[in-house]
Amino acid sequence: MLAKRLPDFKILAVAALAVIVIFLAMSQLINSLHVSGLEISLSRYSFNSERVNESSVADDNAVISSMLSSTFAGGYEYELAAKALSWQAYKQLTDNETELTKQYLLSSIRTRPTWYATYLELAQFESSDSSLGQIELARRFGPYMPLTLFAQFDAGFSRWNHLDNQQRVELSTNFLTTALKWKYRDELSRLLTYSQGAERMCRLLAFNNTKHEKCQTNING
Repeated sequence: MLAKRLPDFKILAVAALAVIVIFLAMSQLINSLHVSGLEISLSRYSFNSERVNESSVADDNAVISSMLSSTFAGGYEYELAAKALSWQAYKQLTDNETELTKQYLLSSIRTRPTWYATYLELAQFESSDSSLGQIELARRFGPYMPLTLFAQFDAGFSRWNHLDNQQRVELSTNFLTTALKWKYRDELSRLLTYSQGAERMCRLLAFNNTKHEKCQTNING
C-alpha cells in the first residue's frame, strides 16, 4: 500500500513545484511590466509631456504600490519609486512626499548598498552638512562617475569658505581637469546653472582662459 502511494506523492510534489514556478514567473513578468511602465512615466516627466496630469500620476502611484508589494521589489524598484515622487513634487502634481521619498531611497540603499547614485539622490533631501556624508559614500562606490564628480564640485565650491588650502587646490585642479573635457559639457552646463558655487567656478574658468556661455550671467550679474 505504501509503495503505491509514493508515486502519488511524487506527482503532487512535482505539481506543487510547477505551480510555484509558474507563480514566480508570472510575478516576475508583472514586476517587469510595472518597471517598464514607470520608466516610461519618468521619461514623460523629464520631457515635460502634456500627458502628465493628475490622472496619470494616480496611475503611476498605483503602479508603485503594486510594484513595491512584489516579491521581486529591490533596490532599483525603490529608486524608481523615489524618482517618480520627486518628479511629481517638482511639477507640483502632488503633495511633497519628502519623507516617503527618503524612505524609498533608504530601502533602495539597504538592498544594494554599493550603488553610488542612490546616495546622490538622498543627498538632495539632506541639510548641507548631512549631504556631504551621502556624497562621500557616492564617491566611495562610484568615484569616477560623472554624477559623483559634479556633486563633489557643487558641494565643494558652494562651501568654499569651509575648505582649507589643500582642499581648495585639489578641488580646483579636479574641477578644471574634468570641466575642460568635451564629453562633460552637458554636465558642466547644468552645474553652472543651479550650483550656489557657480560664480566661483566661472571665475576659475575665466582665470584659466576658458569661456562658458553659462558664466556670463554668473560673473556679470
